[in-house]
Amino acid sequence: MITIGAPPEHTLDQPIGLLGDCHRRIERFLDTLIRVTEVIGSGTLTPEARNALETALQYFRDAGPMHTEDEEESLFPRLRAMAGGAGESAAKAAHAMSIVERLQADHEKADKRHLAIDAIGKRWLEAGTLPPDEVQQLQSELRDLRQFYTAHLAAEDDELFPLSESLLPQTQLDEMGREMAARRAKKQ
Repeated sequence: MITIGAPPEHTLDQPIGLLGDCHRRIERFLDTLIRVTEVIGSGTLTPEARNALETALQYFRDAGPMHTEDEEESLFPRLRAMAGGAGESAAKAAHAMSIVERLQADHEKADKRHLAIDAIGKRWLEAGTLPPDEVQQLQSELRDLRQFYTAHLAAEDDELFPLSESLLPQTQLDEMGREMAARRAKKQ
């Protein structure tokens, strides 16, 4: 059985928690893609595997970029503004910005990997099967992406998000939640 999702634990009233929930979905959908390649290999997609593959690819095509926008357009600018101030909060925000710089470069790398994975996945869905060399390429891309996300998500979950919650006042968190809600309303 291939499991493809779970509802978030947080709401837009808790935007940092919702960003973390998105990380759990990224992990689940990536595991789904890996599982499909392991179970099906170069065989023919079953209806269940096809559904799981379509759903996971669609998640990364739609929700993945929105998550990046949530971080890069709502969270990171607030931290950047705080880093320009004075005092202990500014010093913490400056530390957060050192993490952010690395994460923004990571986002570009992940986008390129997702494009490659999506292209192979679309060919798989169209043909119903993949030649063994493309299965191996897809498995390699997925393994590399999993390794990448292990480090990237840990930096956000373990360092940046707790630091952000300690720095940002509730008014800014509320603004973030409204921005995130507006982004989602545009996608519907």
